[in-house]
Amino acid sequence: MPPPPLDPASTTTLPPYPVNLSRQLRLTMLSLDTTENHVLSRAHFESHIAGPLKSGSPLAEWLSAFITPMLDKMEALHVGHSGETASLALHDPLTIFYVLTRDTLGWDPSPAKPRLEDIRVETSGQWTKGMTLLDRRTRHRRNSDGPVPHDRDNWLGNRSGNRVLRLRKSGFEQQFGKELMRRILGLDGE
Repeated sequence: MPPPPLDPASTTTLPPYPVNLSRQLRLTMLSLDTTENHVLSRAHFESHIAGPLKSGSPLAEWLSAFITPMLDKMEALHVGHSGETASLALHDPLTIFYVLTRDTLGWDPSPAKPRLEDIRVETSGQWTKGMTLLDRRTRHRRNSDGPVPHDRDNWLGNRSGNRVLRLRKSGFEQQFGKELMRRILGLDGE
């Protein structure tokens, strides 16, 4: 079923970007296409939780009660998620892990060489509302600001848009689920 039509009385665009900001917002983005590559599989979860569960760890019991049904749900919802290969994307844990380790691990891009991008959110599209957009055109920013005929919505103005650090990968996609379990349960090695 298609979404209901937009209310013609409502505004379909955001207000102009504020001119007088107290300071520029520093924003780092871990998008879903990055976080979905950081998973915890049923096989890894069960191998890490078995020992602590056997010893009666309340944390392990809670983790098992919380994560096992989530893995069951992923298995029911997604093709290719079955048995030991059923996996859970670790979106929120990866974001928290970034905040805790951004200065000590080799995140890409590194804070020493940030690559800032103008990323915006689609606010009026019927099928794309809420999606993030990145202007990948190879155009220079203008030395002026404000709309001009060849730059509708002021994408290229010198003060317009956002400066977002978008992390594309972590460098530990394959081992993140195992590392997370190791750190949560306080296990050595593995």
